[in-house]
Amino acid sequence: MRRFAGLAAAVIAAMALGQLITDKIPLGEGAIAPFVHEAKVGEKVDLRYADVTVDGIRSAQYIEGADFAVAGGKFLIVDLEIVGKGEPRLMQGFYIIDSKDRRYELTTRGSSCSLNTTPPTGIRWHAMVCFDLPRQALEGARLNLSQGGYEVNGSGQRRDDMAMIDLGIDKPKAAKLWASGLAYKSEFDGFLPLDKTPIDPPVDAAP
Repeated sequence: MRRFAGLAAAVIAAMALGQLITDKIPLGEGAIAPFVHEAKVGEKVDLRYADVTVDGIRSAQYIEGADFAVAGGKFLIVDLEIVGKGEPRLMQGFYIIDSKDRRYELTTRGSSCSLNTTPPTGIRWHAMVCFDLPRQALEGARLNLSQGGYEVNGSGQRRDDMAMIDLGIDKPKAAKLWASGLAYKSEFDGFLPLDKTPIDPPVDAAP
């Protein structure tokens, strides 16, 4: 009888401890949410796997890769400087979040821009990521950057270190970006700074 009473007491104590853990450390959204680091253009974001800085943004109607890609809306090009930490790791979570929290993925038009990157350790690495955006997505846009992709309901970013970078696009700047008819050449990720000089648009482009 004593053994049974002791076992019952142990079971009750374990159940109480489990309830306490559940109450104090909920297993809902907060327990799996990514760690978000906010910044602005030109500010370094110190992430677990890399230091990341948005050098600047550009807009274009055309991007030249294997051939010219034409934006359905407007290409927003985000220029990045990344210094990897520890073992080189693939980074594949690049998104634009607009003022209404709508998410836009990288453009896949032609061979225009990077879809992911693997920065080397301790060396400045330059990359351009490109988004084809409608006009309403420009004002208030933020770059959401993480190691993992969003996947299903954010499952790929659980407990990830994430940067949320305000691109500084107010209403006048959004109008200026939208009016751009410029063309740029796409560049591979690499050690050299990006060439941000506009190029001639395709010969058949509308004046």
